[in-house]
Amino acid sequence: MPLFYIGIGANFGEPQAAFDLAWRLLAQHPQIELQKRSGLYSTSPVGQHAGGTFTNGVFSLQSDLSPLSLLDILQEIETEIGRTRTIRWGPRPIDLDLLYIDQLILNEVRLTVPHPAAWYRKFVVDPLIEIAPDLRHPVFQESVVQLRDRLSPRPLTVATLGPLPDKTRAADFRQRFSNVEVVDETNPGTLPAVYVRLNDADVQVPTWKGVPVADLTQSPGDAFQRLTDFLVAVLDSPIRIANW
Repeated sequence: MPLFYIGIGANFGEPQAAFDLAWRLLAQHPQIELQKRSGLYSTSPVGQHAGGTFTNGVFSLQSDLSPLSLLDILQEIETEIGRTRTIRWGPRPIDLDLLYIDQLILNEVRLTVPHPAAWYRKFVVDPLIEIAPDLRHPVFQESVVQLRDRLSPRPLTVATLGPLPDKTRAADFRQRFSNVEVVDETNPGTLPAVYVRLNDADVQVPTWKGVPVADLTQSPGDAFQRLTDFLVAVLDSPIRIANW
């Protein structure tokens, strides 16, 4: 049976109680075999409407359900625990994201696997390394450890496919992200850790010159907000707060 990796998070209510309930509900399903789960981490909120600090973790399960059938089950559990989808990337009592399914690559209207942001969001990467350090990204063909290490150097060089948003020149942006060098793709001699695609007009490829591309075109906000949210997610330092 395929191995599914699920991200779990919450930032209001009682996150660990919600996680425990989700685990029990999944355990009751006859076609689901729960496997490993990471510890719980305190992580920075991503998005201007995300609210306060999150609690995040990752777990794995095996199932012969189709990806979309499992997605339906995860969303039913979210609803049962009290999640509503009124604000995109808003506060939530629980979030269950399908991150990876072995080496499957899937692009459906409702589901993209691997999750487009799973490889660079530290609130996913750090707990995932606990339970599956050798898991390889099926598009980039690097392990989750290698992808984490790619984004670890400071200063971190990030190149945009297309023009830089004007606000990246502002003093407050440069102060907030002083350990990052954000350049555009045309900079000669640039060896970025990663590229980011901010606009639909940019090159539509998963990698560019052999370097992973973070496709941010579906993220909320304008190009500047998308870039800001990306940097917050990459630069976060999750703190392990509990076993789970």
